[in-house]
Amino acid sequence: MRRQRNDVGGGRWRWGGILYGVLLALSFSIARARESSGAPVFPGATTTYKSWIAAHLPGNAEGLAIDSTGTMYAGLWETGGIVSIDKEGNSHLIATVPNQDMGSAGMTVGLEFGPDGYLYAAFMWHYSAAEEADPHHPACHNSKDVYTGIYRIDVHTGTVKPFLTKKDGWPGCFPDDIAFDRKGNMYVTDLTLSGIWRIAPDGAYTLWSVDPLLQWAPDPFNASPEGANDLVISNDGNSLYVVTDGNPGIVKVSINPDGSAAPATWVARNLDVTDGVAIDPDGNIYVSEIFRDEISVFSPDGSQRIVIASPETAPLANPTSLIYRDGVLCVANMGLGLVVKRNPRNVTCISGFRRPERRVAN
Repeated sequence: MRRQRNDVGGGRWRWGGILYGVLLALSFSIARARESSGAPVFPGATTTYKSWIAAHLPGNAEGLAIDSTGTMYAGLWETGGIVSIDKEGNSHLIATVPNQDMGSAGMTVGLEFGPDGYLYAAFMWHYSAAEEADPHHPACHNSKDVYTGIYRIDVHTGTVKPFLTKKDGWPGCFPDDIAFDRKGNMYVTDLTLSGIWRIAPDGAYTLWSVDPLLQWAPDPFNASPEGANDLVISNDGNSLYVVTDGNPGIVKVSINPDGSAAPATWVARNLDVTDGVAIDPDGNIYVSEIFRDEISVFSPDGSQRIVIASPETAPLANPTSLIYRDGVLCVANMGLGLVVKRNPRNVTCISGFRRPERRVAN
């Protein structure tokens, strides 16, 4: 999705950020007061609805991941910092992608743990807001770029090593998010190429899908010249759910028995710009709309939608990556355009939200 750095924006952003912050604080206070009364805060809530800040972060977050022990990790997209979040809500810088010298020269985006226990991070080098908004995406063809790619992080030692980058000959443009199947194959969305890469455990890669549904719509109907954003694999391991930017919606791409990509299908469409996706054990799909500041849950077939978080019910400020675990949904807040953008951002969690009704086939 289209991002802006701290030095972009001027007075309009500053004053808009102040007003936004005041309104956000006021609406959140009202929502918490309603919650304390025992009544549902809004239609997406049950009587046990709760929202809280799980951690304040030393920068603007985008990627979010969780390991087998329940420890969360967040990526700071402007600096490349990777932080762990302890049970008390404290964050600890454990690594910088690709290294301390280069972290601020690009964007660290999606995070995901692989079956080998390493944390993998998507990194895009030297991509300005103007280049991201250009439908020709000149940064994709920058011959000096040998850094864009996927990096592997040992969260215990903080060691960061390149797994697959342009230096290896990989022609990726803007790696955005990462998912793994049961065989250890990695799937990577490419935001500006608007497709999905499949990368084998040994690093062999193929452009797995460039289905038209992953592309942005033609002018003047696209939200931005960008396509496939975040993705998540289905519970049975047979499909990928992808949220898109330029033609915002939820797209399903099934994995054929031979490993190839099936034609994509719509699950839901006509959304605002989407930036995060997660799935629960019942197959319900959670989606964040970053500029609308909302999180919704969709039924597996997309026929039901429930808004479960907004600035009126939870401390949201441009919600991005999502993770779901044991009835709790957590989101990384990017905080674009706010005056508080220069201050620590956070990870917000919610629980006690409604889910789509499970329909029994006749």
